[in-house]
Amino acid sequence: FGRCLRESHLGWLNYLQDICITEIQKRLKIFVLRLKSQEFPAERGFFCCRNSDKLVIMKYKPVIGLEIHAELKTKTKMFCDSLNNPDEKHPNINICPICLSHPGTLPTINEDAVKKVIMAGLALGCKIEKDTFFERKNYFYPDLPKGYQISQYQKPLCCGGDLKIGDKNIRITRIHLEEDAGRLYHPPGKGPDAPVGAGCYSLVDFNRAGVPLMELVTEPDLESGEEVRKFAEELQLI
Repeated sequence: FGRCLRESHLGWLNYLQDICITEIQKRLKIFVLRLKSQEFPAERGFFCCRNSDKLVIMKYKPVIGLEIHAELKTKTKMFCDSLNNPDEKHPNINICPICLSHPGTLPTINEDAVKKVIMAGLALGCKIEKDTFFERKNYFYPDLPKGYQISQYQKPLCCGGDLKIGDKNIRITRIHLEEDAGRLYHPPGKGPDAPVGAGCYSLVDFNRAGVPLMELVTEPDLESGEEVRKFAEELQLI
């Protein structure tokens, strides 16, 4: 009985599959014929078949929000006295037990980094929070020594604000402060100059680990790539 039931189900499935394929082929044929006859306007959009007699155009509007990171030009890193030097060419020079997350080490906030974020918030008309704190953002990555990132979420330094591009105001959700991760280098595995074993391992440079990072988040007020470009250019001027 079970075998007959399974065979019966398979028969129905094959029958339904044939019906679906036939219907799709029929609708595609109608679509191609109407498209060739230029029945539809030549504008961007998604075509949707509702039935075999009518084909409608569904227009989609882009809705874009941005999350922008910027490394801050401070003398030292976010939570230690190691130099913040993006031009350093030698790996693992600007490091210390704190940014390498050795056991027993405690971070100390970089006051200059906090001031720079507050200045950015004031320039964008944000509300500056009087009470704020840092939190752990847990995720594993080879160049993240602690296994988590010190960041902000519940109470960022800056809230609200906006930036005007043309006649449109782009709302700012938040600006907060966090630390950057390190850098991975993957040696090429081919070529006469490739080191022995290259392509089978990666190297880690912690010079960037712990560098102060400002993160700005907007509301989804942008509607095109052109608006995104203008917003980024205006933000760079600030």
